[in-house]
Amino acid sequence: SQVCLRMWQYLWAHAAYHLVRWFPRTDRVKIRLVLFLFSAAFLVPQFIVLLLDQSTRYCNTDLFNICVASICFTFFMIGFSFLFTFMEPVPWQVKFVFHVYGLGSAILGIVLLSAVIEGEQSCVRHL
Repeated sequence: SQVCLRMWQYLWAHAAYHLVRWFPRTDRVKIRLVLFLFSAAFLVPQFIVLLLDQSTRYCNTDLFNICVASICFTFFMIGFSFLFTFMEPVPWQVKFVFHVYGLGSAILGIVLLSAVIEGEQSCVRHL
């Protein structure tokens, strides 16, 4: 279940795709704006963690690089959310690349989960 929670970037873009289609085609401007603002807001806490001075010095685990990878995935999430809210219909090529992105998101979730478990064990010893 932790890996599913780590795939939030994939889930958000997928939810944006379906949410926009609940609204009439002529009245989607507001929901597109709200989705874009919320999507961009996901970057704020990640950049805060990235810019904290103690983020790189906490322990020997390589969580800092995973944070950078997560920020890259979030930028892709914003791009996919943007494409999914504006393209009607979405071409199969975009859907295929999106599902490859979902696989990468799952792999990042597994890597993060194993790094957090390893970091929890190694950082507790160093404290």
